[in-house]
Amino acid sequence: FRILTLGRLDRQKGIDIALKSLALLKKRGLLIRWYFLGSGALEANLKAMAKRLNIAEEAVFMGIKKDPYPYLSKCDLYVQSSRHEGLGVGVQEALILCKPLVVTDVIGLREQVEDGVTGLVSRCNAGELAKVIARTVNEPGLLRSFEKNLSLKRTESEGLAKLEEMLAEHRGQSSVKMDHDYPLG
Repeated sequence: FRILTLGRLDRQKGIDIALKSLALLKKRGLLIRWYFLGSGALEANLKAMAKRLNIAEEAVFMGIKKDPYPYLSKCDLYVQSSRHEGLGVGVQEALILCKPLVVTDVIGLREQVEDGVTGLVSRCNAGELAKVIARTVNEPGLLRSFEKNLSLKRTESEGLAKLEEMLAEHRGQSSVKMDHDYPLG
């Protein structure tokens, strides 16, 4: 099972929470590889933490990648474990690719995910995050449901964009002139 997280390796992004969650998931016997794309001031500390937690092989620090989309397209789940967030760009990218999500329940993330529809929202602690992730691993139908719902929302958004485009074109045309006034009724 492949998980991906994009972002700076700093306290805000909660990578330490993710690593503790991964250790709990490993203790439960779940086979997970969690990929972290990004760099930051805490990179060395986080790698050392992964070794201490005995998850150095399961926690893969990839550094900065110019194009994260190939990694996003191959993951089973996108997780954002932030302590606080503005607009989660990684979350937006995962949504565009219809990837199921797990995010922490913080302003900026909870608004981007419909809990139980497009992903799951977890409290911001390692135990709860591990519990929510384990649910996605153990219930593959749940992931398929999220992917389907994300795809439908994307189709709806594309349809609305097309309608807006058509309306804009219509507004640009001269008004229609009628030869006769027809009474209503």
